[in-house]
Amino acid sequence: MFVHIGTEKTGSSHLQTLAAQGRASLVAAGVCMPKGWLYDERCMAGGQISAGNARLLAQAIESDRVDEQQTRFRDCHQAARDRDCDHVLLTSEHLLPALSKSKRLEAFEAAAEKAGFAATHYLVILRDPIAQCLSLYKHRAKRGAAGEIADWVEKGYRLPPELRGFREQAEQLGITPTVRGYTREPGGLEKRFFEDWLGVSTPAVDMPATVNPSLTLSELILIKQMAERRPALVEPLYDALLAIDPAEKVQGSALEAHAKAVATAAVAAHADEWAAWNRLLPADEALPIPAPPAEIPPRPRELGLTDRQMAALAAVVDELSSITSLAGLLWRERLRPLFAWVRASLAP
Repeated sequence: MFVHIGTEKTGSSHLQTLAAQGRASLVAAGVCMPKGWLYDERCMAGGQISAGNARLLAQAIESDRVDEQQTRFRDCHQAARDRDCDHVLLTSEHLLPALSKSKRLEAFEAAAEKAGFAATHYLVILRDPIAQCLSLYKHRAKRGAAGEIADWVEKGYRLPPELRGFREQAEQLGITPTVRGYTREPGGLEKRFFEDWLGVSTPAVDMPATVNPSLTLSELILIKQMAERRPALVEPLYDALLAIDPAEKVQGSALEAHAKAVATAAVAAHADEWAAWNRLLPADEALPIPAPPAEIPPRPRELGLTDRQMAALAAVVDELSSITSLAGLLWRERLRPLFAWVRASLAP
């Protein structure tokens, strides 16, 4: 069994879409990628962000449901036998936080062995820690709930402890995961995943034309302020800002400098952990480990927004005057949360 556990912001969704759409060629090479949750299968088919085919397995691990893990492993084992495959591929970024808790990896290995797997191989993909920290923050902050980056790194930057938890368990069990560096070189990430790790050719599929965009830091602060006042407007504001060409935006150098200094300090605090992973990475893919910054500049109070960005904000506010928008606002603020509560109350 080949288990890809992330990390986040290292092209996992792209690799999962390639694998899912290239299932036939993988099977021909002896690798079975079992079907995942229907929602994630739709995302992988459309080239969108997904949790891979192992989301439900990760949830079973997180809840310490060992019997369910064994059931899912047996289903994967049988799916491979039905297709005359010798290998099973499981992939989800949700696996790293789930497996980082004490004793979880040992239970995972035992359940896999009991289901009939002779060996389990793990892949961890890492990238420049500062760039990854900033990218993680932008991803978490896009719906307005992450707060300022200085607050988020204190409470929400969980990657280093998750990596430590997984690594220490692996060392205790004598497991050496495959660790590779993230690369933007065309075809480079695919080669490291399919050819170097799985030992198969990269599936030749027509990938959907997708973009994984992010907002500027100024836009994220604007969304945070909107979330504090009218949470239902976060989604339309996010979509409106996302539709603007990056060339028509101001990045805000002072705000970027503040965020990078905060991220650098957070990353440097875990220098020993990055060094431990560098011992597992190929020498030419080693992570840059920064020194703590001499000082962190204060967060500037001014936001960098162009006329185009301000027009998008004005359009969202102006649209509220229409009956259709008011109905949508009523749905997002009142009815959808009510229906979600009722569904949760009726769930077994």
